[in-house]
Formats: sequence, structure tokens, C-alpha cells
Amino acid sequence: MHVTEVRSQKSNISLIGFMGTGKSSVGPILAIMLKKSFVELDAEIEKVAGQSISDIFASSGEGQFRKIEKEILVKVLDHENIVLSCGGGVILDAKNRTILKKRSIVVWLNADAKVITERLMDNKSRPLLAENVMESVSKLLKERIGFYRETSEVMVRTNGMETSQVALNIAEKIGAKYGI
Repeated sequence: MHVTEVRSQKSNISLIGFMGTGKSSVGPILAIMLKKSFVELDAEIEKVAGQSISDIFASSGEGQFRKIEKEILVKVLDHENIVLSCGGGVILDAKNRTILKKRSIVVWLNADAKVITERLMDNKSRPLLAENVMESVSKLLKERIGFYRETSEVMVRTNGMETSQVALNIAEKIGAKYGI
């Protein structure tokens, strides 16, 4: 496949990775750098559902949340020229992984469990984190890491990096790989 064909088929960039790796903060900067629109999947879900992610989990459970997530993911990736920040668990569903890979360049933002835990310690709005945040992060990260690896085309480590540096690193890696 020629670079121009890849570019025309994949004008979107999807940021995946565990919660706390920087997707929501890096995404808007990357979108500005690449002259694309920024969309945060969780915000779109909240808008459509009319309630917060935590409230969806509490009232309807994770299964209902994942169903809504898949519906919104498909709709969002029908658009072109966007940078999409995905929720950390979007990759749990095989169809989501296929959709992401088919409709976007998938970038995995990766950080160590210790760094993620430090970033999440004061955030009480994460429905999948138990009392022991480090233990929860380590367990969930271990369950998901293979899916992140399988789904992504580019991986960027975010440990100790400023958001603008992460965005620049992504742009450089994508540019080198796809000529964008």
C-alpha cells in the first residue's frame, strides 16, 4: 500500500492507553499541531447518555457502558481528520479494536503503573479503581497491556514527559511512518 493510500484511508488518529497516561491532555495539543479536530470519547458518551461515566457504571453497569461506548466509537470514527482520545478500556472489545485499526492510526500512550498510580491518586471519579489504587492499576494494566500492544501502530512512553513533548513525539513518529 502506498503512503498516500494509507493517509486517505486513515485521516484519524486514535489515542489509546490506560487511564492516566495523558490521552485527554495530549489529544487537544496533537490536534492543533496536525490541524485536526479533537474528540474525547468519554465526553461524547456522557453527552449522549446524559450522565457521567461514573453514573452510567453505577446505574447500568459496565456492560451497558461498553455497549454505549461501541456505538459512539463507530459514529465518531465515521468522521475524518480527528484526533480521538479513547477511554482506557475501549480495547477490551474485539470489534472496537478492529474499528480503531481500520479507521484510524492507533497510538498507544504507555506509562509505568507507578506513574499512572501517582497521576490517579486524587481522582475519585474512576469507577474501576478500588480502594488500593496501585493494586487496581497493576491488575487492570496487566489484563489490558496485550490489547494495547495488539491494537496500536505507534507507541509513545509518557513517563516524565510534558504533554507538548508527548504530542510532538507522536507527530514525529506518525510523520515518519505515514508521511503526515
